[in-house]
Amino acid sequence: MAEPFQRWAMGRWELIAGKWRNWLERHPRVVRRVRKTYVFFSWLALLLSILCWIFIPETRKALIQLIWSYYVLWQFWFIARSKTLTWTTYARFFTIGAWIIGPLTAVIIWGVHGMVSGDASSSISDNWSEDVLGPIVEELAKLLPLMVFLLFSKRAKSFSVTDYLLVGAATGVGFDFIEEVVRRWGERVYDDSIFGVIGDFFNNSEQVWAWDVLFPGYVINGDVLSPGHYVWTGFVTLTIGFVARFRAKWGKKFTSFHLQSWLGRCLTMGRIMRPLTEICLRRWSWFMNGRGRDIIIKPC
Repeated sequence: MAEPFQRWAMGRWELIAGKWRNWLERHPRVVRRVRKTYVFFSWLALLLSILCWIFIPETRKALIQLIWSYYVLWQFWFIARSKTLTWTTYARFFTIGAWIIGPLTAVIIWGVHGMVSGDASSSISDNWSEDVLGPIVEELAKLLPLMVFLLFSKRAKSFSVTDYLLVGAATGVGFDFIEEVVRRWGERVYDDSIFGVIGDFFNNSEQVWAWDVLFPGYVINGDVLSPGHYVWTGFVTLTIGFVARFRAKWGKKFTSFHLQSWLGRCLTMGRIMRPLTEICLRRWSWFMNGRGRDIIIKPC
């Protein structure tokens, strides 16, 4: 059923794209003006960003986090083998994860709490939100860029398994970037606004960044160590890649493998499967740091 819908979606997309290209060809003067305007505002935005970094301390936090996020992107990029994805497309998924998926997730969760309790700030930390609503909404939202790309792009047919991993990792890095920026901005906010709620939610955790660590940005909360969003989202999209590549060889029942992987990710984000996850991953702590003591690792 998915393949006919994919063919229909790609056909409609090609029709719209063809009409857009024809319109651009008929209006070359408009295209040149728009391009010049884009270049002008790009340089203006760069100048304003530099001034903000100099005179506004809070913006420097975002710049530092952006550098760390790109460091993680480079790690995935250089480690990945047999990739067909270009760096430009890879970076676009990071941008989508930061400026579309992150705010979309916050709006959905905040809106559901507003409809259920009337005051989202008072119920955002409830168990039903942390264990059920939050994990499901986050994991579905972080898979949206890959799903849309698979539906509307012909290049997806030539994807290697590594490309699926890179798409999920880039989306997760973007999501982690915007989440960490908001957390840093909310550290000194103590009201009922969304920044204050997020700052209070993360006040007991610490995100660790280091140059000599593979995939830095893991979160420490007491004796619990949690890898970043990019690790888990990358694993989930990697299973999608395995399903796409090996379903014809191993049968359609292999599709359930991805569903189990995604569902397991949602469960381990909440408290349902945390005890089992903590036991299984306890002895992996020596690889993540050199503290010489057991650190429980669980999903963030």
